[in-house]
Amino acid sequence: MSDEPEHSQQKQGSIIERHVQTIIAAILLALVLWTGNTLIDIKTDVTTLKVTVSQLKDDIRDSAESRFTISDWRREREVIEQRFNRVEAELDWNRGKHDSDLRSDGPTFSGRPNGARRIP
Repeated sequence: MSDEPEHSQQKQGSIIERHVQTIIAAILLALVLWTGNTLIDIKTDVTTLKVTVSQLKDDIRDSAESRFTISDWRREREVIEQRFNRVEAELDWNRGKHDSDLRSDGPTFSGRPNGARRIP
């Protein structure tokens, strides 16, 4: 008779163990599914970030080709200085011509000095 209560206690213990194992298995399954879902979301986010970075690289490359660099500025400054010097030389020549015209009979319109061109 003493075997029956022991046997029923073992049966209850194995039933509880099975319920605990089922709960643990369900929790583990939920964690695995959550991890998989999270990894898929992360993969999608990483793919989106890769596309965005690629687009930003293209934008930077395009803007780098169209930016005004130091060498461009130096070249443009040189052109501006040359034009300024030509205008200044022409003004000096015209001032000298005008001064000599005042000393002579009147103004003469003989043209520009040798080598002087009209500024575009």
